[in-house]
Formats: sequence, structure tokens, C-alpha cells
Amino acid sequence: MIRQFIKKQFLGYSLPQEYACLALEDLIDRLRVVLTVKGSRSSLDVSTTHLFLGYKPLIIGIPVDTLSEFYSHLNSEGEICLSFHEKDSEPSMNWRGFPAFKESIARIILKKTHSLACGDNTLFVFEGKYAKHEFIGNINQFINRQREKRRIDRKVNINLSDNLADQVQAAYSIPRIISIITLVDNEKMNMFPTDLHGPVGNNFYVGSLRHGGKANEQVEKLKRIAVSRVDVTWCKQAYSLGKNHMQELKDINCFSTSTTGSSNFNIPLPEAVSFYHELEQLDSIELGIHRIHSYSVVSTLKTTNAKTLSHVHRFYAQWRLNNGKSTKFYWR
Repeated sequence: MIRQFIKKQFLGYSLPQEYACLALEDLIDRLRVVLTVKGSRSSLDVSTTHLFLGYKPLIIGIPVDTLSEFYSHLNSEGEICLSFHEKDSEPSMNWRGFPAFKESIARIILKKTHSLACGDNTLFVFEGKYAKHEFIGNINQFINRQREKRRIDRKVNINLSDNLADQVQAAYSIPRIISIITLVDNEKMNMFPTDLHGPVGNNFYVGSLRHGGKANEQVEKLKRIAVSRVDVTWCKQAYSLGKNHMQELKDINCFSTSTTGSSNFNIPLPEAVSFYHELEQLDSIELGIHRIHSYSVVSTLKTTNAKTLSHVHRFYAQWRLNNGKSTKFYWR
């Protein structure tokens, strides 16, 4: 107890892991995400439509109907601001030149890098430039930054130094669904998790993988994949599959799969599947350490009513606890 108290006083949190798993359907009082551009009081709620596609750099995708009023704003503007807050409101202040909201507990400025045509929608791809959040105190944030710089394992892991860490922490205040990608080649397959993905309208899908990894090579070669949502109680198994991003295809019997395969491609599915898309790879772009793939949606099927595995950063999880917001977390 004393150790946890000291940890919270210095680091601002007492939670045991960097990411806290939760059931997507059970999370109440979620933050809203609202987009603004310079020189306009118009705003666009992208809480349920924006896509988190990368973390080095931070990559956010904003899908917009090409006939919508906001399309011209995003087509002509080079930068946007995303504000994270609880309740619906109107811009009431300026922050770094952008219309903003006093109620916001996190904000991210992003610059446009690409646009992808996806049927009637265009996916505008943005790279993070700067972020600020208030999930834990400023002194706690400073201590965490210094501590992060001295982590020995960061020499062989992903180093989110300086403000990039703040950007990623802000982005993970929105629950990100941890889905399982499966693909098959004759009697061999692979199965690995992803939280860098999402739909663009009804007929297209976008997802990001690290270029240079085996998983990315397999997607580019085989083209056809299944992306499955899984039950939240499968969190330990989902995280344990992370190593397969760098593994060759293995015999199907090496994996815990459902008794039935996907409807069109007969791709094996994880045993805890609750919902899946069958996808066919169309194209890709490279940004930072990521290869962002676009797919056509071949089929979509809900298989059970299980609660969806997702996760948030522990800074936001701690903020919820500090503010008395009832939340059930699952730890690996």
C-alpha cells in the first residue's frame, strides 16, 4: 500500500500496466473528439469515425464523405486540431491558433500528409505535431518523461520520446479495439493482434502494420485477411500473440481457432471471435515505421454478443478513477 501511494504521488498513477483493457460496450462517459481548423468556427465530431493508425509518428485518419460540407475544409487545410472532452459544447477559446474548448482535457495538433480515395469517402491522413493533456499533473508528466528516457529496454523497443509520448497518450484516451488478424496459406497460417485499424464507410477498411515485419510481408503476399473482434476476457491471449508479428507462418494446429472459418475465404478465426470482416488488400502507403494498407470489405459477420476487447492508456484510466468514473479494467 505504501509503495502504491508513493508511486501515485510521484508518477501520478498506481495502475500496474501501461495499457488497461476494458469492454468497449461497458465504458460510459467516453470522451468526445472534435475537429477544428484555423479561421473557422465550424467543428466536426469525429468521436466514432476517426482512425488511430500509427504511433511513430502518431497517425490519425479522418474519413469524410466527399459531398459533405466539411470535405472542403479538410481538402484545403494543412493542419487540424483534435480536442478531447466529455460533453457537447461549442468552441469558446483559441489554442495555438485553433478554435478550442475550455472543457478539453487533451488536444492534438496534426498536419495532413496523404489522402486516400475510398468510394464515396476520402480518408485524410494526418501526422501528429504537438499534444497536451491533463490526465495526470504536470509535475507527474515531467517525472514520467525523465523516467522514460532512462529505460534500458527502450534501446530495443519503440522509443516514444518527448512530445510524441504525449500525443500517443492523448490518442489512447479513446478505447482502441484490439482485433486479431488471421491469414492462411494452404495448411499454414498466422494470427496476430492489431489496434491500428478501422472502417471507412461500409465498403472499405484501413489498417497499419510495421514495415519490415513478417506480418506485413504476409499481408502483402496473401492479400486476403480476416480481422476479428474478440471477447474482452481473451485479453491475455490477444497480447501473447504480439510476438507473431515477427513470426513465419505455422501449422494451423499451433493456434487456438474457432470451429468454423470465415464465410468466403475460409480463413481460420480466433476461438473467441465475436465479429469479423473479410478483407482484400488494395493498396498501401508508408509513413514512419508503418505501412498503411487499404482494403475492400468482402463480408462482415457478427457471431456472438460477447463484449469487445479494447484498451486505453493508463494515464486516462487513472484520470477516470481519480474522477470517480466506475470502470472495470482487465489486467494481463
